[in-house]
Amino acid sequence: MTTTTNEDLDDLLNPTAATDSLDDPSEGDGGRTWVMAPGSEFHCLRNGLALTVGSGETTNAISLTRGMVVVLTDAMIAANTDRNGDTWLSLIDDPDGQIEKWSEVYLAPGRPGASFFPWIRGSVEAELERGRQLDAAHKIADENERSQAIAAIHARFGKVRTSRTIAQYQGGRLA
Repeated sequence: MTTTTNEDLDDLLNPTAATDSLDDPSEGDGGRTWVMAPGSEFHCLRNGLALTVGSGETTNAISLTRGMVVVLTDAMIAANTDRNGDTWLSLIDDPDGQIEKWSEVYLAPGRPGASFFPWIRGSVEAELERGRQLDAAHKIADENERSQAIAAIHARFGKVRTSRTIAQYQGGRLA
């Protein structure tokens, strides 16, 4: 019996920091052919899939998030394989298969490339990360370093939206 504890999750999941591009599934695999086996890595391009990380008496599942890197284990492969021997993990290197199954590409083999941006621009998560980075940048004592750090954050995340239109009124009615 193999079980995965919460402490094991740190070893299995390695979120990555990155810089600029949105989704280039081929960017992180270095041109290698991906093989589904223990020790193989893949990264997430979108939020929303759940990965079972243990089996036996205790089964844990985690929600995969954009930018997350996962290192497969025997337990993960077994827990995500159905009674017919099929697993969605076999779609990691098959973008067309992912589109057929989920209507979008969620996963790519290997680690993301250096220009991978781990947040979806304009998302709540991106705005929260932008805020965290700006808070840290504002604490820099040296004025030149602080302004360079703030400029880099603006370049990376784009301009902040100062307002959002959630409804429009035309002729006194909600349009």
